[in-house]
Amino acid sequence: FVNTLGDETFSIVHNGCDNHEECNADDYCDSDGNCFPCSECAAERDAIDQQCPQKCGVHDALSLGESLPDGNEAAHSGSARDFVRPECTRYTALVLNENPAIAFAPATSTGNPHRMTQRLSWKLDKLAVLASNQWAGATTLRVIDAYHFPAASYALATLHHEGRAARLVLDPPMADGLGKLAVLAYEAGFDWVAF
Repeated sequence: FVNTLGDETFSIVHNGCDNHEECNADDYCDSDGNCFPCSECAAERDAIDQQCPQKCGVHDALSLGESLPDGNEAAHSGSARDFVRPECTRYTALVLNENPAIAFAPATSTGNPHRMTQRLSWKLDKLAVLASNQWAGATTLRVIDAYHFPAASYALATLHHEGRAARLVLDPPMADGLGKLAVLAYEAGFDWVAF
């Protein structure tokens, strides 16, 4: 783009990127076509192809005991603030995820794997697509836990009691599948994932 303003002439040149390989060895290409340090990729979740490149040290799969990002759940997702009880308005704001691409464990007397916040529902829907692409339909994302009815004591409150957390498996199980599923969940936008 060239513009002339009076006696001044200037050019705007985009020196961006179209893929990660066009950036330096320790940079990634973001969704706006700019190179940024790898250290920001996982936090920003804005890679041009929705995946931080291998050169940024991204895990292929988590090992048992690892989390993404490092640290604890409260540091990245926040602590449970309250119990959401069936008689309160926050309960009616929870949604039922009925995505046919996701298998759900049956509801029990202690909770309902279909019931969750809208945000969690969106993340699970995105994860179902990523899992389907990863394993080409050989396995299905299965939610075994999401919303739990309140425990007896506030000291026992978890994000499940607010519909903000889910426990996931693959059905049928895949060799090393849960470690890869954990990475895919993080790529789908989950704030914190533990394996």
